[in-house]
Amino acid sequence: MPRLDLVSTSTFALLTLVLLAAGPLSRAQAQDTHRPRVVLDGRDLTEDVYEEPPVDIQPEKIPNYRATMRDMIAKMSDFARQRNPAFRVVVRGGAFLATQSKRERDLALLKIPPGEPLSQEVLLPLGSLHRRFARSIDGFAMDQHFCDPRTSSTTDEEIASLLKDGFKFLSLERCKDEGEARKAVVEGLSKQIFVATAVDGDKAFDTVPKAAPMGENAENIMELGDAHNVLALLSTRKFQSPGEMVDALRQTNYDILIVDPLFNGNEPLTKQQVHSLKFKALGSTRLVLARQTIGLADDTRFYWKPEWGVGNPPWLVGFVPGVSGVYWVDYTHPQWLDIIGKTFAAIVEMGYDGVMFDGVTALLRNEALMPL
Repeated sequence: MPRLDLVSTSTFALLTLVLLAAGPLSRAQAQDTHRPRVVLDGRDLTEDVYEEPPVDIQPEKIPNYRATMRDMIAKMSDFARQRNPAFRVVVRGGAFLATQSKRERDLALLKIPPGEPLSQEVLLPLGSLHRRFARSIDGFAMDQHFCDPRTSSTTDEEIASLLKDGFKFLSLERCKDEGEARKAVVEGLSKQIFVATAVDGDKAFDTVPKAAPMGENAENIMELGDAHNVLALLSTRKFQSPGEMVDALRQTNYDILIVDPLFNGNEPLTKQQVHSLKFKALGSTRLVLARQTIGLADDTRFYWKPEWGVGNPPWLVGFVPGVSGVYWVDYTHPQWLDIIGKTFAAIVEMGYDGVMFDGVTALLRNEALMPL
């Protein structure tokens, strides 16, 4: 029996209602292709996705999936910050959501009836910030920006523009060896990007390094921008218990921890365990972010039922190529919103300093199957 009843019924119900209510050239350059790349957790799935048949739908009826995802994230951010004004929100792979894209402008044009005035969506210049979304988040995580294969679709120019707007960047890098990993960390810091690395067998970010992090320090870390290094532990499979995992993390001096809040997909860390992670081995404070996937379903998670599969329930819409047990979802479906709402409310209530939203780039599959 999953132990996700740690979140109060009233808190979860409020978040569910909130979610259900969602219904310069360089910045836009990488977003404006009519055959967008589909990159998920650093894996380029473009060719697999384009092998699927396109959806038979009139262009003017195609949903704006980017706007829907922005609205979902903004509403969850609002929910969290009402309870903790310092709650940090990082979006993995989501830098393309920050600014107006050509696809969105073209889609908005298609939906304007003849003779009607242009909408704000059309009039917003390419590359302009989506301001509500921008106010709702603190930064972005990338994958494979420094280590081969380099699949990141965010350009250095786009990063520089978003850094000027106050966003922070980190990158998850699967590197071939320690030398490449150290080079990635150094290059990242030179560009104001914090880099978490995995080497060889740790391609799943499932171990806690025993070596001291580069830039190890005794400073108190209060903001993302204070950090010198970051550790991502996105899989718990190599630990026998939550306590063992927490003990391993507590012995490190990383400035930011990104962790899976559910051990083995169903057992949440306690408030006490989360609180203990907020202190480095040196004794100073650090930030602890929970990773939550909002655009993909996983058959190892607490919500999964044995009889489920593609089409049952209806919001499970396809298999993710090359990843066993991971599914594309209709992330606007009320039943899926119930699930992610319950999980997010628990993350907030458990006292995490923030969240890294994952699986956001799954929306690019929808766009690929519904070309304009």
